[in-house]
Amino acid sequence: MKQNVLIIHDSLKGGGAERVLCTILKYLNRDRFNITLLLIYGEGNFIKEIPGDIEIVSLFPSYSDLYTRVITHFKGIRNIVRRNRAVKKLRGRSFDTIVSFMEGPTLKLHSQIRELGDLNCTWVHCNQILHRWYNFWISPEEERAIYKTMDRVAMVSEGSKEAFESLFETSAYKQVIANPVDSVTVKTKAGERIKMADGDVFKIVSVGRLIPAKRHDILLEAVSILKSKGYKISVDILGIGPLEETLKTMAAELNVNDVVNFAGFVENPYPSMKNADVLCLTSDTEGFPMVVAESLSIGTPVVSTKVNGVTEMLESGGGVITGNAPENIACAIERLINNRETLEELRKTAEGAMSRFDISTIIKEIESFISK
Repeated sequence: MKQNVLIIHDSLKGGGAERVLCTILKYLNRDRFNITLLLIYGEGNFIKEIPGDIEIVSLFPSYSDLYTRVITHFKGIRNIVRRNRAVKKLRGRSFDTIVSFMEGPTLKLHSQIRELGDLNCTWVHCNQILHRWYNFWISPEEERAIYKTMDRVAMVSEGSKEAFESLFETSAYKQVIANPVDSVTVKTKAGERIKMADGDVFKIVSVGRLIPAKRHDILLEAVSILKSKGYKISVDILGIGPLEETLKTMAAELNVNDVVNFAGFVENPYPSMKNADVLCLTSDTEGFPMVVAESLSIGTPVVSTKVNGVTEMLESGGGVITGNAPENIACAIERLINNRETLEELRKTAEGAMSRFDISTIIKEIESFISK
């Protein structure tokens, strides 16, 4: 008999977690699960990626309309309206399993309709010590109380699990489940032709939202160091976010805007990643950076700061971990520019580094995790 599963998420606006969710929904066994996706906001570039056999229910069409923003501003009203809308739109149904796919507002909504599920599971996608991005949505006291009511908690990396266990006391079953990478789809999309920098230029790509935690400012300073040393480089920054204008101004002040391209949101980033010499991640904190996993799966080496998930992914090669100062990033890239043999060796080991994250294995782990 099929199990009825409700998965709760914030929205499907661009991001690594949203890409992961689409992959999970694509591969979950339909012979075992009937799936309903509950979104707080029914918007985002990834909505079209959701398989057609999955029912999508949304509380609000968009975060940006005035009515929604007013309700959201006032905590008491927000909680009442969200719960009432969720119960109404789900038409009084109950579920074998409810899954909140992220921390913060998604977890809070889950707690408000928890009684609709026989089994309640939740996911943690970040290091909650270093990146508690959701202070507006839920207080630490509420969060501690909610986790005590959950039956199972999944974390995307060992670092995320360690942070969780240092913050929360709960009898819930806890498990690390790495994010699955749909390498077949990634490789297919990476074959699309695009225009890249001409000539003998070392090509760097960065993919991620333009927000403080991603530290694109460090990347720009590293690029400035490399340019001042006379290296021919090009940098494509794929992503949008609140810091876009600030970073563009910084690029101009550092005199690197001639080698840095702010490409904005790119629906298919994989050709840019495939054709780059390295993917560079300069984040202060991550849970399990999907962009690193995807880069490795298509054979592009990675230069990354030491954040959760990266250590596991690069255990078998495929990239280098460096400090988070601009000089550290620049030095790591400089070594690869000057030693193409090392770069080629990293390229050869990149795809193999992802073998332990085989999608079929991880999907089975997820199916077991959400099963009664």
